[in-house]
Amino acid sequence: MTKKAIGPTFPAELEVAGLMGLPFSWSEEGDIFYSDAITDAQMAAIEAVYDKHDPTALLNP
Repeated sequence: MTKKAIGPTFPAELEVAGLMGLPFSWSEEGDIFYSDAITDAQMAAIEAVYDKHDPTALLNP
């Protein structure tokens, strides 16, 4: 996983993937912090969303 910034659309992308509400957080710089309760499959799914994330994308009004 290549580190990149996280933009404003990331939460919506996670929501679409059904991953919001899991015990993890992130920084705008692109760090992702996982709880010990996250499974390997959940971590892989979050990282897949992150890999596809475009940090320059803007939210639709």
